[in-house]
Amino acid sequence: MLKATVPTAIVSRPAPSDAPYEFERGVVAKSFASAGALVCVAEPYAAVLLDDVLRTHCSETFQRLGRDAVRDAACGSFIDRTARAQAVARGFDAFRARCERRLPTTSARLALACLARRELEREGKIERERHDGTFDDDKRGYDALLALHEGPSTRATTGGTDSVALRKRRDASASSMVVAALMCDAMRPGIEPDEIQEKLAALKEEQDVDPQSALRLLSIFEANAFSIATEDAQRLGLGIYPSASLFNHSSTPNCDVVFVGKTLVVKALRDINAGEELTISYGEQYMPREWTRRRMMDGYGFDEYSKYANVARADAARDRAHAAAIRSTLAFDHGTLVDLGEDCALYADDSVFLADEDLARDAFWYELSHPKLNTKSGEAG
Repeated sequence: MLKATVPTAIVSRPAPSDAPYEFERGVVAKSFASAGALVCVAEPYAAVLLDDVLRTHCSETFQRLGRDAVRDAACGSFIDRTARAQAVARGFDAFRARCERRLPTTSARLALACLARRELEREGKIERERHDGTFDDDKRGYDALLALHEGPSTRATTGGTDSVALRKRRDASASSMVVAALMCDAMRPGIEPDEIQEKLAALKEEQDVDPQSALRLLSIFEANAFSIATEDAQRLGLGIYPSASLFNHSSTPNCDVVFVGKTLVVKALRDINAGEELTISYGEQYMPREWTRRRMMDGYGFDEYSKYANVARADAARDRAHAAAIRSTLAFDHGTLVDLGEDCALYADDSVFLADEDLARDAFWYELSHPKLNTKSGEAG
């Protein structure tokens, strides 16, 4: 059984001026951590498989199904009866009943799984777990989820001009209505509008769940849920880990996140001193930094490059370079080569030098699929 070997502490401090919240939490090492040390090992409050692996992987362990698999329903199968019993103990039967008639999106299914576990907590059938000392005693179980920062879907937009935020809120609002309707069995064919409203009202009164509270939960997923993947980067599912959600993002992280099944493990990438903050990358490490930067701005509301004193000058240099770039089509449909010449944006402060060389590529997916391409000469290596 995996276990963290480095004690950690939670710190709280005022958030940066461009952040959409007043304060931010972080995780610091309480003692020296050598490279490779496990600084966090966490199980999810809830986790669900992606649609395309629902029939090939176990909904409880996230392992590939074998001959002894228990085929349960469209929303889940299990590697054996023990795995199914473990899932049932955390509310799988209620979750299955709400997904049988219609299989909702992955984030909506994650919300239903969280709410199913919350029901059992309220009934006293399962313990409201404390998440590795992350929160005070009154923030156990489902309450720990609600203590996390929300994403863009529940933030006010600036005069309705932010099209990305409006689209995110529209999509999340639609999903929240689906979650609430599935919770009260209001998505049956032929059901009348008045009956839908009655069921939603009863749901609010009996379980304190309505489309607005479901929207809040989905918004929390936007900013805190983790994509669960195999060692070879195959994405399997989506999970919410309250303790791991407090690790802050860095463009030069000192820790990495890996998964063993659906167990989340945070490993030190280098030696880390006591008192130093532990950081991870919210984006994929193989993706260009500018892609990750835009993702942080759209999904989390902050510019990770704002800490660099020369950010405005570097952005201006990048814009000039893109405007003057020489674009040429590569042979054999290999894509487009963008030559920025000598004017390439660089971000630096007193301790970190971050070369922005990957901004030179318009189509960064090409670099992933053709790693041997020499981007300077345009010739395949």
